[in-house]
Amino acid sequence: MFATMESLALLDLSDELSAMILESEERHNYIAKKQALQNIETQSKIKAFAKIKNSLKKSNVLAGIILIIKK
Repeated sequence: MFATMESLALLDLSDELSAMILESEERHNYIAKKQALQNIETQSKIKAFAKIKNSLKKSNVLAGIILIIKK
């Protein structure tokens, strides 16, 4: 009887440990996916900023050319 109770206790602990491992893996996957999404968002912001910067440079160059022509 004692061995059976001990076996049941070990099985319960095993189930709890398995659940904790699954939760840990799910959390790890969630964090990895969240980080990947943040990286994509950051890259998108960097690209948008670069486009704006290039547009401003082009418009400044164009404005400079117009000023030179007007003189």
